[in-house]
Amino acid sequence: MLARSSASALERHAIARRLRNHRLANDCDAKHDLAADGRPNDLTRVQRVGAAQVVQSPLAIVNCPSRRPTLVYPLTANQGGIVGFYNSITPNVAGRSDYAANAGDVYCAWPQVTLGRGPKSYSDAQLWTANQSWGSEQPRLLYATLARVDTMTGISYERSSVRISNVVDGLSNTYLAAERYVPRTDYDTGLTIGDNETWCTGFNNDNYRKTGRLQDGEINECTPIPDWKVDVAEPDDRFGSAHPNGWNASFCDGSVRTMSFDIDWRVHRDLGNRMDGSVVRPTD
Repeated sequence: MLARSSASALERHAIARRLRNHRLANDCDAKHDLAADGRPNDLTRVQRVGAAQVVQSPLAIVNCPSRRPTLVYPLTANQGGIVGFYNSITPNVAGRSDYAANAGDVYCAWPQVTLGRGPKSYSDAQLWTANQSWGSEQPRLLYATLARVDTMTGISYERSSVRISNVVDGLSNTYLAAERYVPRTDYDTGLTIGDNETWCTGFNNDNYRKTGRLQDGEINECTPIPDWKVDVAEPDDRFGSAHPNGWNASFCDGSVRTMSFDIDWRVHRDLGNRMDGSVVRPTD
């Protein structure tokens, strides 16, 4: 029997991809476990120190090499305000992400700071649940206008549990996640409100973006913009990129497509809403 001397180029590529994915998975698992000490109902120093290590451990998979290297950057804000993070030692630097989940066409963070801060502990979270205190349970936030336009329309948001069957407009017609706008003057400063926290912050515009702006009871344009663009409304809630010719978006069917900055704002709005009944193609 002759030994096989070499694998094909396709096989080598598949092996390399599996190894890379395996390393990424192990890296994510290792970071996740840094804050664990087997006492989930007690907030301990071990957990707080471990959580700070997570915050300060950037992930290459969530950084765009065209924008900035995988490093830590100044942490200039946190939802806990002057008291700092509730469940972590508050560091001075943090890893960042250059991508954002699709939160829908209305909110990518709660308009009330108290809701954005979240509960301080598991027991506090149980009280929030018992009292229906979560933002996604507030009647005034569930609908955007007097016409009762739904607000929880994206794929990911606070306490979301969106199933494939909930994406009624079709998986190939709905954004999953995409590159986000960061002004190029602030890549490494942490001075813009959409890029001043961490890669693992929760429902916040550091990690979530939207496809519409609620204004005077109507949902208006919120198209993606390049990093060098200024003087637009709510820039820190928009998708966008550092690339000159477009921005990359992943769809719920697993595809990744390069999109134009000139996409019609209504098409973009509808691609962020999984259930508006307006089925549009990304090329429309």
